[in-house]
Amino acid sequence: MHATKPIGDDVIQRKPDLCLSNEVELQWSNILVVAELTSSHYSPAERAGRMLDMKAWLIFREQPWRRFMLCLSFCKEYRELRVHVYDHLGGIVTQPVDIHQEPDKFRYIMACIVYGTRDCIGFDSTMSINLTRSPSAALWDRNVMNLSQRKKKVSSNKNRSESHVQHEPHSMDPYVEYLKSPASTELPHTDNGSLLLSSSSSDIVIGKMKVNEHEYNLLKVLFSGQGLVGCGTVCYLARRDGEEYIIKDHWVKNSRNGEVDAQEKMDIVMNEVDMLEVMKDVPGVPKLMEFWLVEVMPNQPDDTQLYCQKIHNSTIGMYRTHVHLILRPKAHRLQEFRSRKEHVRTLRDIALIQRCTYEEYRILHRDCSLNNAMIEDIKGGS
Repeated sequence: MHATKPIGDDVIQRKPDLCLSNEVELQWSNILVVAELTSSHYSPAERAGRMLDMKAWLIFREQPWRRFMLCLSFCKEYRELRVHVYDHLGGIVTQPVDIHQEPDKFRYIMACIVYGTRDCIGFDSTMSINLTRSPSAALWDRNVMNLSQRKKKVSSNKNRSESHVQHEPHSMDPYVEYLKSPASTELPHTDNGSLLLSSSSSDIVIGKMKVNEHEYNLLKVLFSGQGLVGCGTVCYLARRDGEEYIIKDHWVKNSRNGEVDAQEKMDIVMNEVDMLEVMKDVPGVPKLMEFWLVEVMPNQPDDTQLYCQKIHNSTIGMYRTHVHLILRPKAHRLQEFRSRKEHVRTLRDIALIQRCTYEEYRILHRDCSLNNAMIEDIKGGS
C-alpha cells in the first residue's frame, strides 16, 4: 500500500512510502511492515536510515507486543533492497540485494513477508491481540499524551475512591502489620459526603497469552515501555479461571560486559525471579505465581542474539532474553491515583517498602520509578 498522507498522531506525523497492512485506514497500530524509497545511495545517517529508525519506533510504541519489526529500504535508483530488523537490542541491516541482478532473492524476501506466518514479521506466536475490540476505550491508555489529555484524565479520576488512612509506622514491625492490614470496610466518601465508587476491571478480552501450559485472557494494557533498545516492558491485566493477574512481558539483559557461559547467562536472566522469591513475604511486593522464558521452539528461549549472525563489540553485554512473569495482586498504574491523598500515601508506601527490603534482606531496587510501582486494588478502596 502506498501512503499518500501522514499518519495521524498526537506527537509525530510521518508518512511511510510503502507499507503492508490488513486495514484500509492506516495507523501505526495496524502497519505490519514499512518500506522507504530513495534514489540516492544508502547510509544509516541519511534519509532512508533515519526515517526507518523513526517509523520502527512509532510501530513499536503502538504495537509493544512485537518481538521485532521488519522494514525495507530501496535505494540507488530503487535497485538495492535491504532488510532492516529492529528489536530491543537495536537495529541490524542486511547486505544489499540488487533486485535486477538477483531477482530470485528479491522474490524470496517478498514472498516470506507477504505470505509467511506472522512470526516471520515479528509477532509473538505465544500470544494474540485483537485491535478491533474497542481499542480507544478498552485496549490501553497511551503513555505518550499531550498535556490537555493528561489534565482531562486527572479530572475524570478525581471522583474515585482513595486509600484508607493509617499513621506512619516508626519501626519495621508496626510497618509490616500496617501493610498487612485490610482496607477499611467503610466505603470512602468525598469532601461533600457523597459515596465514591471503586472502578471495576473491564470484561472485554483484547487478546490471549500462553504462559507455560496456561492460557490467560488479556483485559487491558496497563503499561508499555517506549523506545527500541531496552527491556521493552509491557504489563497486562489478565484473567484465568476467574482470577485476575498482572503479566509482566519483558526482555531481560542476559549478560554483563563480556562473554558468559550458559549457566552464568541463566543466573543473570533469573535474577528478578530469584529476588521476588526471596521477598515473597514482604507486604507490598508482588507475589510471583509463575514465570516462563518464552520459547520460539521447544527448549529454545527467545533471545535477541538469535537474529545476529555476528557478535559486534558494540553489542557485547546487550543481548536480551524474553521473559513472562505472572504476578498478583492486581493493581493500577501509579499515575492513575484517585486523589492527591492516595497519591501521597502511595509514595510513602514505596519508600517504606524500599526500607523494609533493604533492612530485612539487603535488597535495594535501583530503578524506583513510575514503571516499577503500582497501586494495589483492594475491595472498598486502594
